[in-house]
Amino acid sequence: MKKVFADPAGVIAALFLMVACALATTSTYALAEPFYKGKTVRILVPYSPGGGFDTNARVVARHLPKHIPGEPSMIVQNMPGGGGLVALNYFYSVAKPNGLMLAHLPHLTAFFEVSDVPQVKYKSEEFKWLGSTNSTVGPVVIRHDAPVKDLKELLDPKTPPLIVGASGETGTLSLGPRIVNEIFSRQVFKVVTGYRGTAPIRMAMERDDEGPQVTFAYFLFSDRGELTPPATFSKG
Repeated sequence: MKKVFADPAGVIAALFLMVACALATTSTYALAEPFYKGKTVRILVPYSPGGGFDTNARVVARHLPKHIPGEPSMIVQNMPGGGGLVALNYFYSVAKPNGLMLAHLPHLTAFFEVSDVPQVKYKSEEFKWLGSTNSTVGPVVIRHDAPVKDLKELLDPKTPPLIVGASGETGTLSLGPRIVNEIFSRQVFKVVTGYRGTAPIRMAMERDDEGPQVTFAYFLFSDRGELTPPATFSKG
């Protein structure tokens, strides 16, 4: 599928999928006026404002309307909770199939289903998938004062578990470290949940408090050199 907008350099490090909730049918084009003229389209974001998903969605909302007949207004609606599952379930069961809502969803949307996550109340195969806004890697980001500086030290059995900031038990920020723990049969990471998104995690890591030391988040690295990406966990 041809991309009609570009991700700004250095803004986002994640794979995001955009899906449409039953966009207008082909019969719409027979109307004298474009279907979207004078209408407002919402982009549903499953995380809090200020993070990577939110930033990317706002870039899309700024540039995508000019490529849609009728040039509708476009706004971002944040719906954090459940590691993204609150928004996913809402999009599937509550959102009206009227072509006025898009969703900026995590790349693990389908993975949640096959992992038998009990909170999943949707079927991703029934979404109308439009495409991807970018293709990037998923960095493992470590705080500058953490007891490890590189991947070798991180995986050393003598290294104590590093605290990972995440939103929920089933979110993308917690699944990554849990998979690593499973692969190495020990607690490489200790997952601490309850953060409302990547922006609060970034702020907690930069405060040098007793909070997260490492995260699998996709966000802007600190411009003060306080966060170090020693490895990547995924590529998409």
